[in-house]
Amino acid sequence: MQSIKFYILITACIILFGGCASSKKTSLFYKPQLIEVAQLTHQPTGIAVSQKGRIFINFPRWNTAHEYSVAELSNDGSLHPYPDEEWNWWEPETSLNSKKHFVCVQSVYCDNDGHLWILDPAQSLFITGISEPAKLVKVDLATDQVMDIFYFDSSIAPSGSYLNDIRIDTTDNFAYITDSGLGAIIVLDIKKRSARRILSNHPSTKAEPQTTITINSVPLQGTDGKTPQIHADAIALDTKNEYLYYQALTGKTLYRFNTSYLKDATVHDLEYELRARPYAKNSIVDGITMDHNGNMYLTSLEQNAIVRFNEEKTITQILIQDTRISWPDSVCIGPDGFLYFTASQIHLMPQFNNGTDKRTVPYYVFKIDIKRYLK
Repeated sequence: MQSIKFYILITACIILFGGCASSKKTSLFYKPQLIEVAQLTHQPTGIAVSQKGRIFINFPRWNTAHEYSVAELSNDGSLHPYPDEEWNWWEPETSLNSKKHFVCVQSVYCDNDGHLWILDPAQSLFITGISEPAKLVKVDLATDQVMDIFYFDSSIAPSGSYLNDIRIDTTDNFAYITDSGLGAIIVLDIKKRSARRILSNHPSTKAEPQTTITINSVPLQGTDGKTPQIHADAIALDTKNEYLYYQALTGKTLYRFNTSYLKDATVHDLEYELRARPYAKNSIVDGITMDHNGNMYLTSLEQNAIVRFNEEKTITQILIQDTRISWPDSVCIGPDGFLYFTASQIHLMPQFNNGTDKRTVPYYVFKIDIKRYLK
């Protein structure tokens, strides 16, 4: 009888632990299907999905072939200017009130309180002669009306800056923005309507000079034959708003910062510099987001891929890799448990190909199923 009980116990353990090991292995080697969400005729960068599943895409004004700055994507694949046509209309010679028009929108972000945040650096990287204040626009998704506008003067967004990406802490009412043009982090106290520019002289926000970028075996080079020096770009908050993560696009070091210090306006900039610490070594990334389980999802430019690693950095996994993922740019998690991202083909622009435009229409919006990591 004892031997039978022992056999049953051993068998149960094998099933239990074997099942767990099998589940972990399945998770690690899980390859989601690449699902096409939309085909676009204009070059996108940012994407945001609301808690009700509404999809918003932005299109920076990088050339004269420009239709909308921000648009909502309908189920039938059509685009509608958002929040309306008036905000999406702007001409440098004739616009009389550019403060209430989008100039060159770089990113969009949906918070968990039903708002869409639209970041407009108002300084195109590729069009000269634009001199407008950078701004952050807050839209109420329940009414589709602009609720607030935050303008940034030259002390926050000086000449040469390019406000790139944004994350919102709705608990303590703070916004965090990367500057990829000069390299810095912008901290906006939303309630006090006061902004600070920090880490503007720190290596964590700067391009890493020896870094090269190679996509499909072709080095990314500007007209000078050198790797573009693109500074702090990708940014993410954990779901508890405790840590801010950021990385220069021309760089492979991901940094992490405790937000309790970022919220304290009395902290000296030198102390910020002392507290900015490397978190992980990465590939070249443009977009980052995190889920409530501490998984981080990154767009890997050189691999045409989306990569996941967990909070302990013990698992690094290519979730999806495909030649159609041509410069995966922004990334976000929808309420349906799918990861959404844009493919913006930035490396195929004339500025990086001796004046030859190698971009092809359509541009794509994709999604992949990540529900198994959200449980």
